[in-house]
Amino acid sequence: MKIIFILSAAHSGSTLIESILDSHSKIFGVGEISHLKKDNICSCGKRITECSLWAEIVSQKEFGSLLVQRSLINFILGRKKFHLIEGNKLKVIVNSTKLINFNFYLYNKVLEKSKATHLVDTSKSIDRLTFLAQCKKIEPIIIHLVRDGRGVAWSHIRKYKKSPLKTMQSWFLFNLMVESLKKKYKYLYINYENFTVNPEATIRKILKLISLKYEEGMLMFNDFVHHQAEGNRMRFLNDNRIRKSEAWKIRLPLKYKRLFSIFFGWMNYYYLKLKQ
Repeated sequence: MKIIFILSAAHSGSTLIESILDSHSKIFGVGEISHLKKDNICSCGKRITECSLWAEIVSQKEFGSLLVQRSLINFILGRKKFHLIEGNKLKVIVNSTKLINFNFYLYNKVLEKSKATHLVDTSKSIDRLTFLAQCKKIEPIIIHLVRDGRGVAWSHIRKYKKSPLKTMQSWFLFNLMVESLKKKYKYLYINYENFTVNPEATIRKILKLISLKYEEGMLMFNDFVHHQAEGNRMRFLNDNRIRKSEAWKIRLPLKYKRLFSIFFGWMNYYYLKLKQ
């Protein structure tokens, strides 16, 4: 079972990339499935329990939280000690095999109903990938999507009206952690800014990685019906435009630009220069 995990910091364009890939006849995007709940609204506009794809799948088994997490120290030491996030609480996973099998069940049922050969998971969770990779039937494929950290910081300010310092730190740590996985799994780095300049070329590179051919019309992704179980509001926008979005160059306060450059500028430069 081939699962494409799009790993990116928040506000980096993962939903857009997934929607385009989901427009391929052999690929199905499940969205941020780690947040799956029966009262979710599917991208098709219907409640999950009424959706033509999800209704039967979620009705066959009872399930709770699918959010797994491990501490930073356990990640650094390579310990596979995961916890389940339920509300604001962390709980010890009593039966890892049961939880892995349920996620496999979800993936497998979606593949059966959609007739796809590949799934795209945009949960953006390194811990989820590592946890599910314990199942030998799952073949993780990493798409490491990186957007200029200053653009990520501006998106945070625009949405939350708060200081982006924690977002900057999260952007740095997340990408650093993904770097540690690139030799363990099939991996492709994608620069968001380059993608917006030539989206077709980027999508072709992803498809080449998974041995699929580009299909005409994929970039007109809103002409297709999607069934992402969870994700951001872009899932519901009827707009095929792919924007570079460089508003941060004008609107991001100078103090944040300087702070980012001092602490994280070297990583930003690395990704801007890294060939994809």
